[in-house]
Amino acid sequence: MRPMNNPEKTIMGKNSEPPDAKSGFQHIVKAWPGNTSYEQRQRLLETIQKRGSVTTMEAVRFLEIVDPRPRISELRAEGWHIVRSWTMQESETGGLHRVGLYRLTSMGHGSSPITYGHTPVPKMGQASLFDVLP
Repeated sequence: MRPMNNPEKTIMGKNSEPPDAKSGFQHIVKAWPGNTSYEQRQRLLETIQKRGSVTTMEAVRFLEIVDPRPRISELRAEGWHIVRSWTMQESETGGLHRVGLYRLTSMGHGSSPITYGHTPVPKMGQASLFDVLP
């Protein structure tokens, strides 16, 4: 073990969160307790809105969302303009991982359904996808 010259200095990885960052995530988890897809979507959305972005690893570690990708897809289907880029993030064991970094491209909802090709995808609460397809 390497001795530290300054005991107040914390050794962190390149993309590690500062020690007080977890409290921001804890506040969001307490505001949206539970593990329904709705509550998980709300935790993701609030995190992105408050922090500007969230990584896949942060969602798993701090927001208690085992796989955030379906929740991101559902938020997009609701009309949220969320983009993914890639970043490198260090795990607790020191390994560097390429993970998704999700951000809102604009504030608020889109006004029209998201389209893939020529088939509109309905927003949540509208007709199902199967009602739209021929």
